[in-house]
Amino acid sequence: MQITDDELKIINALKQRQDTHAFGLGVARATYIEQETFWRKKIEETKADQKSIGEELLKLHGIDPNSGEYTIDATTGEILILKDGAYIGI
Repeated sequence: MQITDDELKIINALKQRQDTHAFGLGVARATYIEQETFWRKKIEETKADQKSIGEELLKLHGIDPNSGEYTIDATTGEILILKDGAYIGI
């Protein structure tokens, strides 16, 4: 027993549509990965810029950036040093 040619055409059309959708999904995933990689790189570049500028600011204020772990409060501009697991003002 076999299905009719018209029934087979319907099944093949659905298979082709499924393949097209799967291809589209693959393209979308590749595009997503490309965009994610691009933006992750931009984030890392920004972090490196922040670190570099932060080190220069510390030096301008007479602080050796290698003498401890420092951060600059983005709201107040206060220079903080890490001591006993917490950042404190200096």
